[in-house]
Amino acid sequence: MPTKLSPKQAAVLAGTLLAVFILVYVPHFTYHFPYHVDEWHHISQGLRLGNYGEYFEVLRSEGFKRFNGMEMGFQAILFLLSFVVNLILVYQYLPALWAVLSAAALFYVVWERSKHNFFISWLAVVFLASIKSNVNLTGFWFFTPLTFSIPLVYLYLHFYAKGLEVKNIKYIFWSLGIMIFLVPTHSLSVLFSLPLLLIISLINFRFIFKEFKYFLSFLVIPIGGVLFYKYMLNVPWPQLVGHLANSLQFDHGWGVLEVKNSFVEVYSWLGYLLAVVGVVFIYLNKRSRELALFLVWPLTVLALILFYRAWGVSILSPYQRNMYYFVLALPYLSAIGLGYAIDFVTNEIKHYHRFNFSDQVIKTIVATVLVLFSTLIIFSNYYLLPTRLNLYQVMSEADYRALKFLAQQPPGKVLALPMVSTAIYAVARDNPVGDLVFYGDRTIVERFFLNNTCQSKLDIIKTEQVKYILSPFNLNCGFNLIYQEDGNYIYRINNG
Repeated sequence: MPTKLSPKQAAVLAGTLLAVFILVYVPHFTYHFPYHVDEWHHISQGLRLGNYGEYFEVLRSEGFKRFNGMEMGFQAILFLLSFVVNLILVYQYLPALWAVLSAAALFYVVWERSKHNFFISWLAVVFLASIKSNVNLTGFWFFTPLTFSIPLVYLYLHFYAKGLEVKNIKYIFWSLGIMIFLVPTHSLSVLFSLPLLLIISLINFRFIFKEFKYFLSFLVIPIGGVLFYKYMLNVPWPQLVGHLANSLQFDHGWGVLEVKNSFVEVYSWLGYLLAVVGVVFIYLNKRSRELALFLVWPLTVLALILFYRAWGVSILSPYQRNMYYFVLALPYLSAIGLGYAIDFVTNEIKHYHRFNFSDQVIKTIVATVLVLFSTLIIFSNYYLLPTRLNLYQVMSEADYRALKFLAQQPPGKVLALPMVSTAIYAVARDNPVGDLVFYGDRTIVERFFLNNTCQSKLDIIKTEQVKYILSPFNLNCGFNLIYQEDGNYIYRINNG
């Protein structure tokens, strides 16, 4: 097979990647801000890197519930990006852009591992695009450390496996470099693969023993990761082992939403079926060594998922993330399965029927029909979300204008509803009293807006040292109203 894309193949791939961009961007056609609270959180923490003291104060605050500081690298990238663009307005495009980069990375990996089979590589991109997103499992619709890491996960696993297969240390070091980069950026994207890396290393143990002096360099990952963990969280040396071991166990309740996710919630039933067909094809054609990476990958992650389902605890990476890591391994297998199905149907037609068509014409017709049918099935419910996991809007256009007004005022603590509080620092650079998940105490905010008396509101204002109140209704408590537009009221509090 040719080792380079033809102009026609390049055009098909470019058109497919454009379709991936549009597919992922569709939810933002009517909403031009980040959707997920995690996105807003990472924007805020990225901007806080401009003040390291404030960044670590928030990181270690009692109100910080889920973030452990091991995603500082991703936030540093957002911090640097904020010097070039308006993060709030540009963020809507980043999920779709990264979906395209992930698709391109997978195409490259499959192109290499399938010995430059364009059709299978292209099908893998189609199946990857069909992977669904929701606010519980996250996914391509959101730009988070998970989605940022997806193209890098494909690359480092491919390079590591290829280095072992062709016995070339150069690929091993490329894999090592990517993993080192991911440790402070999204360490989970390295941790989840440890069982997989161990198994494929055992398969190639002779080469590893022969070149063990080079493989010792991989010790930099656990050593560097542990040191980064210690100094980010300021853990004393005597407590480090126990603290680290506890952090690598993700109990039920780690996620903001804990639901029993269905496997078809994230990947189509046809995609799973074709992946099984792909495994059968690999077995029948004795290609298991060549495709060991994509055979072992889903099995190891599925074991972690089933362990969580049985015992309520996930090891190395959270259950929600494992659901996504599991399906990321399937598009290649689904593509192989569909390719095998096309060949099987074509051969059956040629064997039992006589047509005045060439074999290539028959295969083209069969491929067109099966690909169109498969595409309709795998994308049929792409935008249909489980009831509890619908998209939500952290703030409206009117809220954005109100927060931009606050950004022009002298700094001060802001009391607003928990949802819009999630965006306060990102837009206005002011700290909220409490947002939906990550910062402060949302119960204080809820108590403020539910209390009917102005005196009880004033007590909360004094205790929390509130400078501004952003309310969706008129408080009628004699506070100094400085902004009123589109249902938003902003009050400045005279602390004197």
